[in-house]
Amino acid sequence: MFLTIHIIIGNIFPIVYDTYEMLIASIREMSDTRSDHMFLLTPNTLSFSTHDLTPIKKVYQAILFTSLYTLLKHLNTLFFYSTHFTQVYKGYIPTSTLFQTRSPLYLLLSKREEMGKLYNFFTFSSLHCVRIYTVKNGRIYRMVIVTSHIAIISQIQWGLILGGFGLFLFGMNFMGEGLKSYAGDQLKESFEKYAKLPWQGITIGTIITAILQSSSATTALTISLVHAKLMKIEQAVAIIMGANIGTTMTAFLIGIDIETFAVYFIFIGALLAIFSKPKKNKYLGNSLLGFGILFFGMRLMGEELGQLQTLPLFNEAIDYLADNSLLSLIGSTIFTGLIQSSSATIGIIQKLYETGSITLLTALPLLLGSNIGTTITAILASLGGNKTSQRAALVHVFFNLFGSIIFMIFLPYYASFISYIANIFQLAPMMEIAIAHIAFNITITLLFYPFISKVVSFVKILVKDEQMIESNLDELNIDLTKLFPVSALESAKNSSLQMGHICQNVIRELIDYFDSKDIEHLNNITTLEKSITIYERKITEYLVLIAQSDLGVEEAHHHMTTMQNTKIIKQICDFCVSLSEYFEMIFEDPEEISPNAKEEIHEMLMIASWMFENGLKCYEENSVDLYHANKDMESHLSILEEQSCSNHFSRISNRQITNTIAASVFVDIISTIERMGIQCCNISRYTIYYERAIIDEIDTKKKRIKI
Repeated sequence: MFLTIHIIIGNIFPIVYDTYEMLIASIREMSDTRSDHMFLLTPNTLSFSTHDLTPIKKVYQAILFTSLYTLLKHLNTLFFYSTHFTQVYKGYIPTSTLFQTRSPLYLLLSKREEMGKLYNFFTFSSLHCVRIYTVKNGRIYRMVIVTSHIAIISQIQWGLILGGFGLFLFGMNFMGEGLKSYAGDQLKESFEKYAKLPWQGITIGTIITAILQSSSATTALTISLVHAKLMKIEQAVAIIMGANIGTTMTAFLIGIDIETFAVYFIFIGALLAIFSKPKKNKYLGNSLLGFGILFFGMRLMGEELGQLQTLPLFNEAIDYLADNSLLSLIGSTIFTGLIQSSSATIGIIQKLYETGSITLLTALPLLLGSNIGTTITAILASLGGNKTSQRAALVHVFFNLFGSIIFMIFLPYYASFISYIANIFQLAPMMEIAIAHIAFNITITLLFYPFISKVVSFVKILVKDEQMIESNLDELNIDLTKLFPVSALESAKNSSLQMGHICQNVIRELIDYFDSKDIEHLNNITTLEKSITIYERKITEYLVLIAQSDLGVEEAHHHMTTMQNTKIIKQICDFCVSLSEYFEMIFEDPEEISPNAKEEIHEMLMIASWMFENGLKCYEENSVDLYHANKDMESHLSILEEQSCSNHFSRISNRQITNTIAASVFVDIISTIERMGIQCCNISRYTIYYERAIIDEIDTKKKRIKI
C-alpha cells in the first residue's frame, strides 16, 4: 500500500508559475476520475506526472517537489511516531474534500481505505505556515502551526530597515541637540516671559516644539521649570498642549517628501560642524546634519518597509489589526513609550501607509497610540519630583488619553474626513497622515482649552499636597542635564540659593544660641548642617553632570559661579559649626564672659549675618551695588577684628577676664567671624566677576563683528 498526495501549486515560486493552470486542470481531472497516481510519495522515491512539460520545467518541478517531500518527511519525524508515510495513515479522505483557504497552495491526502481509523493530514494555508490536523472518525481534533515562511522574509533586507530606523532616531536626536545648543537661554527665557496666559503658553509651546522637533524635549523642560517653581501648573499645561501641536511639524516635513535633498543637508551640515569656528555655526551645522540624517534614514527604511506587504504573515497581522483597532492603539502606545519618540512612530506609519502596506483605518489607531505613548516622557520626567510637576505630567496624560479615546469612538468619521481632505487637495499618502496628526492635536487643544482650570483642579484632587517640608532637591532632574543643560543650570542655582537660605537659618540659630545659651539652638544647628551637607553633595554631583554637556561661554561662567558659591555656602556653615563649638566650651565655664567681649562678638556676628544676606541677594540678582556694599562692610569687619584683638589683650593685661576658656578662644572666635565675612563677600565677588566676564566676552564679540 502507498500514500498518494495531490498538490495544487499557485504563484509561490516564479519558476513554476507558468505551470499553474495546467496543474489545476490535472487536479480537477484527478478529482473527477478519483485518480490515485498524480504525484506519488513513498519513503524512498518521488515521482510525478510529466504531461507535456519542457525539460527545464521538469527540473523546476523536481526541485520543488523534492523540497516539499523533505519538509513533510521532517515534520513526520518531528510530530509522529512512524518515520514512513506508508505505515502511518490508515483511513480515507474523499478526493472531493478540499480545505479551501486564501492560499495559492493546497495539499490533499487521498487513500482508499476503510473509515474509522486514526490518521493525520497536512494543509498549507499559505507559504508561511503548515497546519497539522489529527482526525478520527471524520472529526478534526487539533491543529498546530508548525513553521514560518523563510523564503519571503529572507528577501527583505531587515538590516536596512533597522539601520534606517537607527539613523532616523539618531538624526532626530542630533538635530534637537544642535537646535537646543543654538538657541541656548532663549528657550527658557521665552517660556518664562511669554507663557503668562494659556493662549500664550500654547503658542510658545507650539513654536518651541516645532523648532526643536521634539515634544519630549519641550515637555521635559516644562516639567523642570515647574520643579524649580519658575512656572505655575496652568502655564505648564498650556505649553504641553502647544507641544502636542508643534510636534506635528516633524510629520509635516516628512510628508513634504524632501528625502531627495537629505544628502545635501548632510553635506552642508557636516561642513559647518567640522570647519566652522564660531560655536553658534557649529550648532547650526549639527542641526542641519541631524536633519539630513533623519531623512536619509527614512529613505533607507522606507525602501524596505514597502516589501512587508509581500509577507503573508504581515498581511494577516495587518488584517487582524484592522479588525482590532484597540489592539493597534495599545501596541503603538507601548512602542512609542519604549523608543520615547512619537515622531519616530509616526514616521514609520507614514512610510507603511505610503507603500500601501496598511490602510488608513489601520494607520489612524496607530497614530492615536503614538500620542498616548509620548506622555511616558512627561511621566518619567516627573518621577521623584514634587507634586506640582507630577500634576503637570498627569494633565498631559489626561489630554492625550481622553483625546485618543474620543477619536477612537468616531474612528470611521475621522477616517472619512481625512480621506475627504486628501481627495480635495490631492494629498500624498504621507501628507495624509501628517494632516490626520495635525487635525487630532488641534481639535483636542480647542476642545480642552476652555477647561484647563477645571482639569488642573481635578488633578490637584488626585495628587494631593504632602503635609511635610519639601527637600527642595526634587528639581535637580538628572535627565535635564543632557536634555537642556541651560535649564539644569537654573535648577542648580535655585537649589544653591535654597541651600543659602538654610545657612541663613544656621547663622540666626548661632546668634540666638550665643545670646540665650539654649541648647535647643545648638541642636538645630546640627540638624541644619546635615541638611546643608546633603545639598552641597547633591548640587556638586549635579553640576559635574552638567559640565559634561557642551556648554557655551555664558553657561560655563554661570556653571562656575554656582559651583563656587555652593562651596562657599558650605564653608560658611562649617564656620558656624566651629563657632557653636567655641560657644559651647565657653558656656561650660561657670564664669561669665566679659560684657565687652560679648558685645564685640555679637556685633561682628550681626555684621557677618548682614553680609551673608546681602551676598545671597547679590547672587540671586547679579547686583553690582550689593557687591560694593559687601566690599565696604568687609573692610569694616576687618577693622573691628583688629580692634577686638587689641581690646582683648588690654583686658588680659588689666586682669579683667574671669572666664579662662573665653580668654583662650576669643581670638579664634573673632578670626573665624572675619573669615565668614570674607566668604560672604566672596559670594557677591564671584557672582559679579563671572557676570562681568560674560559681558566682556559679549562686548569683544560685538567688536569683532563690527571689524
